[in-house]
Amino acid sequence: MKLNSLIISNTLNIAKYSIDNEDDEDNEQPEDEEFEGPITKLLAFHLRSPIHCVFLFRRPMLKTDHMVKYFAGQFVHMEMLVYLTNNAKDSPTFTTFMGESFSMSISSKYSYNSEYYEALMLETFPDEAFSIFTYLIDITERSVPYNLADLFYQPFKRLLNNSELFNDVPTEDPKQLKKVFCSQAFTLALRNCLTNKNYTRLIQSLKEQNSRLTTPTDLYHIIRPFCSRVNADKLKLLVIEKC
Repeated sequence: MKLNSLIISNTLNIAKYSIDNEDDEDNEQPEDEEFEGPITKLLAFHLRSPIHCVFLFRRPMLKTDHMVKYFAGQFVHMEMLVYLTNNAKDSPTFTTFMGESFSMSISSKYSYNSEYYEALMLETFPDEAFSIFTYLIDITERSVPYNLADLFYQPFKRLLNNSELFNDVPTEDPKQLKKVFCSQAFTLALRNCLTNKNYTRLIQSLKEQNSRLTTPTDLYHIIRPFCSRVNADKLKLLVIEKC
């Protein structure tokens, strides 16, 4: 079994363990109600303990980042932390980096800091957060490769953005995705999973974006008006502190 699959299985089983223990204690679970499979158990657990979607935007840190900055802007990379309120230490981070397939990590959150990272938390409905979570899990389980080719088009994005020759990828089903870079994946996930009427303008802006040309800086400016800033230094301590 691949490492990603082991991590995903362990993360999803957190919900199973939590629900089973809770049911043993209070006996509130009806006998005829079934929770078959880890995804369903995670959803049930999640509805009792909200998941917070925290987006981490990284400033240039590596030598190669300064080259990427010329066409990517102030942020050269991004990740998404799925903060599990009742199991913060097991909160997974999703991302993909140059040359790597899309993946999930349990330990990445401990490297966050305010010097290099800007953290934004998007308030979501329970079903929205879960949809985003499962959308990203689907990409992770299939180890979707990094979309390196489209990075070379970034300097020409103004010309290509409205070109019929540079169409966006199919987005409703993550199984149709053949390759993605970090901000592309999160643009697609948000576009397809957000339903909150308070985010009508945000959803429209995401639909107007060609995900193949959306850099971390682009996505930062799109979602920033709808998010709360979070202290990145506190995240590695497993604490969400708005600032």
